[in-house]
Amino acid sequence: MKQYSVQLASGNAANLAPDLSYEWSRGPFFWPPSYNYTDSKHLCLAGSIAFNLSYNILLSTVKYYAKTGPPRPAVDRTFKGSLPSLPTWKGLPPKNEPALVSGFKDVVNKLLGVDFSSLKSYTTSPDNGASPSQFSEDLSDFIRCDFEKVQHCSAHRRSLFWGGVVVALAFAIVSFFFRLLNVPMVDPLLMIAYVPMVMLYVFNVSFMCFPMVPTCFMGEVVDLVTTVLPISVQWPTQLQHWEGCADGKLPPPDVAYRIPGSAQCFRECTEWPFNYQSWEDNIAWLQCEAGYCDSHFVETYYQPWVAALPIPQPFYDMLQMQRYVSAIRDKRVYLNMEDHRAAQRVCCLFTVFNVVPVALALVGVAIAVLAAAAAAVALFQNLLALALSLVAFIHSY
Repeated sequence: MKQYSVQLASGNAANLAPDLSYEWSRGPFFWPPSYNYTDSKHLCLAGSIAFNLSYNILLSTVKYYAKTGPPRPAVDRTFKGSLPSLPTWKGLPPKNEPALVSGFKDVVNKLLGVDFSSLKSYTTSPDNGASPSQFSEDLSDFIRCDFEKVQHCSAHRRSLFWGGVVVALAFAIVSFFFRLLNVPMVDPLLMIAYVPMVMLYVFNVSFMCFPMVPTCFMGEVVDLVTTVLPISVQWPTQLQHWEGCADGKLPPPDVAYRIPGSAQCFRECTEWPFNYQSWEDNIAWLQCEAGYCDSHFVETYYQPWVAALPIPQPFYDMLQMQRYVSAIRDKRVYLNMEDHRAAQRVCCLFTVFNVVPVALALVGVAIAVLAAAAAAVALFQNLLALALSLVAFIHSY
């Protein structure tokens, strides 16, 4: 511009047109201009999004009814199956790792089930960069909406109930932590993010998919509501002496003395195979329902530790928890039998009073431990204050 202005000011206007023409020919322009607007760059963005969305809906619908879409995975509907987990790493720890570090990792893995070494495989490509790491794939699922997952529920991996409970517990911990730091507006943000986080955690559907929800979401909600608030309640067949006894069906010849539709129809929860006679039976069934139907820790660590204690035989029999181990083995047999499972749930609910003494004892122990810890902290604070006062007094005189 400065060059052309100097030419005009000096009266050298004759060279202005050739210079402008030369500069024009060097640029990314052409003459005459193209009036062809059918290029994809000029398409309507809103129309393109609507077209692609309609196309994906029709394509996924056809795949769903033609049985050619991705199958829905099997969902572990226990509390254990709804907990977050990292992939396991089969490799050995580095040879130059200190024994103290290896021992700490091993203890934490056994006690809490947290394998720190799995972080390496989680953040590292399995084949030296040829494919993305698990962390990259999870991050992509978090920020990118996969319509196929929404339409086919192909990433449904956790129970809606237990997944919601796990997210609520995690949010409660976050809220408690930020309350200690006096950070404002954390609870409203967590309440707003609760439903999207449950959708991400349970169905693996990104925030970017909203307001779309997975097609199996309403089915999960209906199943959850009917489980919590059933339309009708039927007494389990396994808790009746014969099927239909509670409805007035006549008894078979071997139990003809029992009256249909009366209290003589029902079996007691203390009978075999239910055998709810103490707190061990209730705890064993609740543990199996949560997905931890195993007594490995008690048999491997607790019982040998009790056996090494110099205690009298009556206390040894009481602390050995052998009935608990037997109850776990018995309940495991009926865990996958739907009719027996309903009967076990009813008996566990009706005999919940067995757990009350143990619960009160645990509350008492917890109160005693907290009181002892508070007393130790107060004593330490007083001793520290006394020591600082003595140091200040000595240096003052």
